[in-house]
Amino acid sequence: MSSYTTAPEKPLIIGVSGGSCTGKNTLCSFFDPRITRVIDLDAVAKNLSRKGGPIWKEIVKTWGTGILDSRGNLCRHKLRRIVFKSRKMLLLLNQITHPLIYRETRKIIAQSSNYPLIVINGATLWEGGFYRMLDYLVVVRAHPEVQKERLRKRGLSASEAEWLVQSQFFQRCLEKRANLIIENNYGCLKELEPEVRRLMEIIHIRLGCKSNH
Repeated sequence: MSSYTTAPEKPLIIGVSGGSCTGKNTLCSFFDPRITRVIDLDAVAKNLSRKGGPIWKEIVKTWGTGILDSRGNLCRHKLRRIVFKSRKMLLLLNQITHPLIYRETRKIIAQSSNYPLIVINGATLWEGGFYRMLDYLVVVRAHPEVQKERLRKRGLSASEAEWLVQSQFFQRCLEKRANLIIENNYGCLKELEPEVRRLMEIIHIRLGCKSNH
């Protein structure tokens, strides 16, 4: 439990990024929910992609109703097949979705001023321009073979896992800007604890709070 020596004038915004299946969500689970608003960009995108939502409308406008399932929802399998075939199509999809996700994230931040700490969790902090709003950036990374193995366990084919790992073009850009890089090749919470403690100490200093543990 933490208490503040001085109340922060505005929330400290931390980015947690990394490739697919590197452990971003695991790291975010360590943040104290009493003082932290975690914004999951995947969840934001999913919400905006619901039937009739802004991402849904733009994708249907671009690729037609053939991208929908029988209930009129976006079919992620069909969309994945389209971007799987072409980097150009992936970049087009990013051009459609990133500005909408960015705008929605700004709204959520504006509504979260009562939290001293805001964490933005997502793989596309560079491509989406989110790095510009960060006070501190943490990148979680794992060996590509470890990533692919974890993706296959989630039901992706070997070729889909390979493509997903290879399509993360901008991870090196994020790593160069990172304040802290955490290695997570074992997927074990115990292995992450020393780095997490280090991160929390930095956050406490930046927020001007002290631990009561």
